[in-house]
Amino acid sequence: MFDTSFWNADIRERELRMWAGLGPVGYRVRNVVVSILLMMAAVGTFLLLSTLVSLYPGTGTVVRGPGDRAVQATGGACARVGPISGYGFGYWWGLRFHPAGR
Repeated sequence: MFDTSFWNADIRERELRMWAGLGPVGYRVRNVVVSILLMMAAVGTFLLLSTLVSLYPGTGTVVRGPGDRAVQATGGACARVGPISGYGFGYWWGLRFHPAGR
């Protein structure tokens, strides 16, 4: 029969050996450090993927949009964002929105 619990005997034994070797405080500090490193890896992966998506020279989406057509545009204020932002790593230009009437 299989042990379906998350903490099977092998994992529990390994964790108890680590607890005995590091002590209660050292074991908890190690768990906190591992948790912080995992969170940093997740944020870094998100920013790396955002960078790769932001490098696409089109409209910011890989899905094909409507065809080309003539339009008229008025230049507005831009803001440089970066070096780390929602766009990923690097410096990017984004629109700076002003409230109406300004």
